[in-house]
Amino acid sequence: MKLEIERKFLVKAAKVPSTARTNGQRFTQGYLSARPSVRVRLEHGGHAWLTIKSEAIEKDRDRQADAPARQEYEYEIPAADAKHLLGLCRYALDKIRYRVKVGAHTWELDEFLGPHKGLWLAEIELSRADEAHDVPEWVGDEVSDDDRYSNGALAKAGKAPGASKLAVQRALELLGDRLANFEAGKRLGTIGPLMEAASLMAVADGEVDDDEREVIQRVLQKLSIDSLSSVVADAMLTRSIEQTAEVGVERRCDELARALVKHDVVREGLFIAALVAEISGGIVAKERAVLDRLADRTATDESSMAKIVSSVHDALGN
Repeated sequence: MKLEIERKFLVKAAKVPSTARTNGQRFTQGYLSARPSVRVRLEHGGHAWLTIKSEAIEKDRDRQADAPARQEYEYEIPAADAKHLLGLCRYALDKIRYRVKVGAHTWELDEFLGPHKGLWLAEIELSRADEAHDVPEWVGDEVSDDDRYSNGALAKAGKAPGASKLAVQRALELLGDRLANFEAGKRLGTIGPLMEAASLMAVADGEVDDDEREVIQRVLQKLSIDSLSSVVADAMLTRSIEQTAEVGVERRCDELARALVKHDVVREGLFIAALVAEISGGIVAKERAVLDRLADRTATDESSMAKIVSSVHDALGN
C-alpha cells in the first residue's frame, strides 16, 4: 500500500505544446464501486490494472499541507480479465494520457474522449503536500478538492463539469464589483429581476443541472445577506420553471427585459444570464436565443453584448 498525494488542475489545452502531445497512451477505465473507489483500467495495447483508492485523508502526520492524500492499492491483472470486468462496470470513460517532464517532476496530462471531449486535466504526484514544483503555463485552476473532477464522478456524470469553483468565484467577485456602488434601496429592488435573469437562463435549455443551481444560490448571496439564501434561490428557481412552462420562454424574456430596464440593471442582468449559461458547458443554441432576445428587448447592441460575454469568459478563464 502506498499513500498517494496528488494535485489536480484544469489544463489550458491551447497552450499545451505539440511536443507534449506525443506518445500518448489511450485508456478505458470503469468503476465497480464508488466508495471505496474500485477501478478497472485497460491500456489499449495490452496492460491492465485493478486499483482501489480510499477516500481523501484529511490529516496525516507526514503531511504539512492540505493537498488530497489517499491510500492506494494497485494490481496488474490480465487484459482479458479487465475486459470482462469493464463489462460489469456501470460507468466508464476513455482518455489519452501524456506524460510531460517539467523540472524535477513528471506531469500526467489526460485528454478526455467521447462525451467528455474537450476536457483536459493535469495531475502531479508529490512526496509531500508542500513539496515545491514548477507550474507550466498550460496549467489552469486547481480542482484537487472539487469532487466533480474525479474520474469516477466524470464517468458517472457522462459529461464534463461546468466551470471550476475558483472560476465561478472570480466571476462572482466581478459581479460584486458591479453591485458595490448600488445604494441599499436600489440593491434590494434589483434582487428579483437579477435572480430571474439567472433562473430563466437555467431553464432555457430544458434542464437545470447542479452547477446552475449552485451558481444561482451564490448569485443570491452576492445580492443579499440571507441565511436562507439556498432555500430562497430554490423557491425562485421553482417559480421560474412553473411560469416559463405556463407562458413560454419568449414572454418571460420580454417581461424580464422590461424589469431590467426599469431597475437600470441591464448589464448586470445580462452578465448573470451569460454566467449561468457558461458554467454548465458553454452557451448552447437555446441559451444563445434567450441572450439575443434579452439583448434585443433591452436595446443592447451587438458590440456591448459581446463585451459582456467576453467579460464572463475572462472571469471564468476561458
